[in-house]
Amino acid sequence: LGHKGAVASQLENVAYVRIEKGELEVAARLLAAAGAIREVAGATMPFDEEPEFRAAVERLQAAMTPAEFDSAWAAGRKLTQSDAVALAVAG
Repeated sequence: LGHKGAVASQLENVAYVRIEKGELEVAARLLAAAGAIREVAGATMPFDEEPEFRAAVERLQAAMTPAEFDSAWAAGRKLTQSDAVALAVAG
């Protein structure tokens, strides 16, 4: 599955598309999974990508109830890298 930082970056990119498609729960799960992958791998996000990530999270938080967001975020953080990639390519 490649370099973990690169995988996380691609999961984030898919999440941004999912937000635009209105697939908010999936997007939140993917962003959370990407963050967890980065943490485990010690692969920090490039500084110039952080504003887009923060904006996406804020957009999700504004569009979802706190319970929906928290549930999706927690589920995403529990995904294995393989499961996160499978979620990203499904649909």
